[in-house]
Amino acid sequence: MKTQNSLLILFLFFFISLASGQKPPKKFGNIDKKNMEMTVYEQDLSARAVGIFDFGSTYLSYLATGVAVNFKYHLRIKILSKDGFGYADVEIPHTVDRGVIKLKAATYNLEDGKIVTYKLNRKEMFVEKVSGDDRLLKFTFPNVKEGSIIEYSFEKKQGSYERLVPWNFQMSIPVMYSEYNIRMPDYFQYKFYTRGYETIDQINQKSLLDEGDNPATQHQWIMYDVPALVKEPHMPGLHNYQSKLEFELTFLYIPGYPTRSYSQTWRSYEESLLSSDRFASVTDKANFLKDYVSEAIAGKTTDLEKLTAIHSFVKNHMEWDGRSRMFVYEDLKKPFKEGEGSSSEINFLLMAMLKQAGFQIHPVILSTRSNGIIRETARPIEANYNYVILYTEIEGKQFLLDATEPLLAFNELPAKCMNNEGRLIMPRGKSKWIPLCNNGKYEFTIETRMQVNESGELTGSLSRKSGCYAALNKRKNLKVDGEEEYIDDLKEAEGGWNIESYELINVDNEYESLIENFQLTIDGHVQDMGNMLFIDPLLGNGFNENPFKEEKRIFPIDFICPETRKVVSAIVIPEGYEVEEIPGNMTLKLPDNGGSFVYTATKNDQMIEVTSISTIKKPMFSQLEYGAIKSFFEKMVEKQSEKVVLKQVSAGSD
Repeated sequence: MKTQNSLLILFLFFFISLASGQKPPKKFGNIDKKNMEMTVYEQDLSARAVGIFDFGSTYLSYLATGVAVNFKYHLRIKILSKDGFGYADVEIPHTVDRGVIKLKAATYNLEDGKIVTYKLNRKEMFVEKVSGDDRLLKFTFPNVKEGSIIEYSFEKKQGSYERLVPWNFQMSIPVMYSEYNIRMPDYFQYKFYTRGYETIDQINQKSLLDEGDNPATQHQWIMYDVPALVKEPHMPGLHNYQSKLEFELTFLYIPGYPTRSYSQTWRSYEESLLSSDRFASVTDKANFLKDYVSEAIAGKTTDLEKLTAIHSFVKNHMEWDGRSRMFVYEDLKKPFKEGEGSSSEINFLLMAMLKQAGFQIHPVILSTRSNGIIRETARPIEANYNYVILYTEIEGKQFLLDATEPLLAFNELPAKCMNNEGRLIMPRGKSKWIPLCNNGKYEFTIETRMQVNESGELTGSLSRKSGCYAALNKRKNLKVDGEEEYIDDLKEAEGGWNIESYELINVDNEYESLIENFQLTIDGHVQDMGNMLFIDPLLGNGFNENPFKEEKRIFPIDFICPETRKVVSAIVIPEGYEVEEIPGNMTLKLPDNGGSFVYTATKNDQMIEVTSISTIKKPMFSQLEYGAIKSFFEKMVEKQSEKVVLKQVSAGSD
C-alpha cells in the first residue's frame, strides 16, 4: 500500500487547455477472460469487489455562447462476493439542463467457459427528482452474481468551469487502475491540488491544438492499485482522507477581453464577504427583530445572561431544515416568520439580535465534517466552505456560537462544526484561523451501590450523570420518544435490568447534566462458582473491547472533543462471605498529556469500592500516536474486565 505519513497537499501550477477526450484503457465490452476467472483480489483478500478500472475525462470547449464543460466516465467492477452486490445499484447525479447521454451498461458472466453479455434495458432506468433541478438517474445491473463483471459509461455536461468537480481516485473498494484526464484551452489557468494518503503514480502533460486551433494542454493523472478507503474507529468524515484531485481557477484570459483574476487574497475576499448582502451585512436589515430582542433580554443584567437568553430564543424559535449554508439568498424576515431555515439563516438571525443587544459579533466560515476537512490555505477557495457560525468575546473569554441544535447550550458547538479550523472574518485585515472547539466535552459518570441477593443478582441504586455531548442523544430520544419508550429501550439495550423505579432530572435544561436515578436489580454480573462469587464491579460499564484492533493505522484518530468516563461502584459484601481477591490499582498516561486512566479498588469494612476514570484530553491524535493509543486501550479494557472474588466463609470460622 502506497501511503504517506501526513496528508499530501501538492500545489501544481499549470496553464491548461483542451481538445477531445482521452480514451479509456479498454473499449466498452472488451472483457479480459482472466478478470472473469478472478475469484479473489490478491492485494486485498477481504475485498467484496474490485474496480478493474475507473476512468474520467473532462474537456472544455470555448464556444461563442460560452464555455461548455463536458465529462466522460467509464467504470468496470468485478463482483467477488454477495457483499459486493450493492455496486450493481447505480445513481448518476445530474440536472435538468445537464442530462446524462450515451449511457451504456452491461453485466458479464462466465457461463460454460464463455463470456455472456447482459445489456441493460433502458426501460429499467428511471429518473428521480431530488430537489429543484437536481435529478438522479438510477438503474440496477441485470443478472448479477458472484463472479460477474459490471461496467457502465456515459457522458454529461458537468458544472461550471469556475468550479470543476473533483476526481476521486479512491473508492470503498480497491481499484486496480484509476485515471483522470483534463484538457482545456490555454485561456484558463488553474491550480491543481492532490489530497489524501495515496501517491499519484503518473502525472503527464502535453501541448496540442483543439478543434478551433486554439493552443491547449492535456493533463493526465494515473494511480495503480489504489487501496479501498475503509473507515477506521474514531474516524468521522471518511471522505476527509480520500485521495482525490481538486481544481481552483485562478485566471481567465480570452483574446480581445480583459484578463479576469479569480485568485483573491484573504483580505480582499474578506472585504467582499463583509460587504455582501448575502453574508453578514444582511443582519443590518433586520430591524423587525428589535422588539424580540428587548423581550428576550428583559431583566437580564450581565452580558452572559443576555447572550444566553438571545441564543435560547433563536434556537427555540427556529428549526434547522437540514441545509448547511454559508450564504443567505433572501432577507431574514421570511425564515423568521416561518420558524424554519438553513444554518446561515438561523445563525445570521442570531447575529442580528446579538448586534442589536450591543454585542460585537463576527462570522466564522468553516467546512462541516460531511463537507470535508479544511486546512489553512494562502488564498481563499470559497467552494471549500459551506457553513457559518459566530464569534464573540465576553470579559476576555471567547465563544463560538451556533443555534441550529436546540438541545445544546450556547457554548457547545454541534459535532458537525468541529472540523479542525475555521476562518474568523473581521474587518481591516484582522481575520485569522481559529480552532473549531468550544467548551463542550463528553462527560459521563455512573455511580452504583449494590448488594448480592439470594438469587445471585445485584440489587440497589444506580445513577447516571451525562454532561454536554454525552447528554445530547439521550435528550433527543426523550424528546422524540418520551420517557416510557426511552426506559423500554434502555432495558432492551442493557439486557438484565429490572427497573423498579426511576427519576430523570434536567431533561429540558441543557445547561445542567442530565441525571438518571434508578432503583433496580441487575442480572448477569455475578458468577456463582460454589463457594466463590465472581463479580463484575463495573457492571459492564467499562470498555468491553478495544476499538483499535489493527496493527497499523493509516489515518488520524479523531475523538471530536475531550471526554471523561467515570464509574464509581460500591458493592456490599454479603453476610457469610469474605474478600478473596480484588483488582489491583492501575494508572496509565498517554504521551504529551493526551489522556489518562486511573483505576482503584479498596475494601472498607463490609464494602468494596471500585473507581475507574478514563480521560481523553485532546480531540485529535496523529496516526503516529496510534501505537500508544492502542496499548492504552488494551490495558484499560483488560483492567476493567477484572473481577472481584468473594469466598464463602466456612460455618463456625472466625
